[in-house]
Amino acid sequence: MSIQIGLSPLFVYGGGALTWLIFAAQLVFVAPRKQDSFGRLGQEVKDDIAELRVTSQRPGSVLLMEVSCSWADFVSDLSIALSAKFPNVALFVLMWVFLGAQVLPYIGLVFIANPPSGWLIPPPGVMLRLDLAVAAPLVVPAAEVTATASRAWCNCFTDTLRFCCSRQSASEDRGCACRALGMVGAFFWALLGGLCGFTGFFVLGVVFWVLVIASAAVWMVLWLVVWTVFIVIILFLRTILFCVGFLLYATKLISFRGVPLTQLFFQLWSEELPEIEAPSTIATEQGDDISVFKLEHEGVNLFAFHFTYITELLFESIAQLVIQILVAAFGGWSVYALLSIIFTSLLILLYTTRYLYWLTIRPCIYGLPFRKNLADLHCYYYSFMPESGKLVEPDVEPAYHKVAAEEMLTS
Repeated sequence: MSIQIGLSPLFVYGGGALTWLIFAAQLVFVAPRKQDSFGRLGQEVKDDIAELRVTSQRPGSVLLMEVSCSWADFVSDLSIALSAKFPNVALFVLMWVFLGAQVLPYIGLVFIANPPSGWLIPPPGVMLRLDLAVAAPLVVPAAEVTATASRAWCNCFTDTLRFCCSRQSASEDRGCACRALGMVGAFFWALLGGLCGFTGFFVLGVVFWVLVIASAAVWMVLWLVVWTVFIVIILFLRTILFCVGFLLYATKLISFRGVPLTQLFFQLWSEELPEIEAPSTIATEQGDDISVFKLEHEGVNLFAFHFTYITELLFESIAQLVIQILVAAFGGWSVYALLSIIFTSLLILLYTTRYLYWLTIRPCIYGLPFRKNLADLHCYYYSFMPESGKLVEPDVEPAYHKVAAEEMLTS
C-alpha cells in the first residue's frame, strides 16, 4: 500500500528560496548599517562579493554558507517528504519521524528553556477592566435609576395618603362633610396610587429591566467576542513566531544571539531583552578548570552547538539519505530525488571531514587538547570576530601550543 501527499517540490523549493533570500538580503543590505558584530559580518559578505573572493572568505561569508547548507538540506528533505510516493506506510512514517526529530529539541528550547510570556500585542486598557465584562457601566446606573424612582414613587404615595388622612383628622371639628371628603380622597388615592399606580410602575420597571438585561447580554457577548478574536489573533501570531523560530533553529542561527532576527525572536517570544555582545574570546575565569560542557563564545555554548550539528546534520542526514534512497528505489528516481540525495551526500561528506579533521586528525598532528580544538573549530567557522582575529594553523613547537591554548582559554 503506497502513500503520497502529492505537493509539488517547486512550491517547497520556492518557499525555501524566498526565506533564504530574505535572510541574505538582511545580511547584505541591512546588517552593514549597524555598528555591531552582525554588521561586520554583513560588511564582510559585501566585501567578498565585490572582490570575488572564493578561496579565502571572511567569517561573514562562511556563516552565510553554513546557514545556506543547513537550510537547503532541510528544504530538500522536506520536498521529498511532501512529494515522493512512499511504497508503504512504515517508510512514510519513518521519514516524518526523522524530520520531526528536529522539532522536539526546538520545542524543549522554546517551551522549557525559554517559555513564552507576555502579549505580542498588548491589549487595550479597556479590555482589562473586569467591570466591563459584566456590563457594570450599564447595569449599575440602571439599578440606581430604579432605586431612585422607587423611592420617589413611595414617597409621593405615602405623602399624599398622609395628607388625606391629616385632612380627615383636621376636619373632625368642621363637620361631617369635610370628614367624608377626606375619607373619600384617601380611599381613591389608595386605590389609584396603591393598585393602579403600583401596577403601572411595576410594568414599566419590568419593561425597563428587560431592555437593560438584553443590552447587558449583548454587551457581554460583544466583550467575549472581542476577547476571543484577540486571543485567536495572538495564537495566530504566536504560531507564525514559532515557525520563524524553527527556521532559525533549522539553520542553527538561533544559537547566535548577535543576529538581529534571533534577538527579535527571543524578545517577542519570551520578552527576553537582547544580550550585551560578549567578548570575542572563549570567555572563562577558571581557565582549564572549567568543564568543556560550559565553554561559551559570544553567548554560544560550544559543546551544545556542535553536538547539535553532529547529531542532526550528520546522523540525521545519514538516516534521511538511506530513506531517500529506499523511496527512490521503490518509487522512481526523479530529478528532485537525485538532487536531494546528491546534496545530502555532499553535506554529510563536508561535515564528516570537518569534524574528523578538527577533533581527530588535528589533535594528533599538533598535540592540542580536545577543548582547545573545539574552541579553535568554533572560532574558525562561527566567530563574529573581525578577520584579523581569526585563528591560524599552529606552525611552532608543541610546547608553545600548550601555552597558546592556555592563553586562549584564559584571556
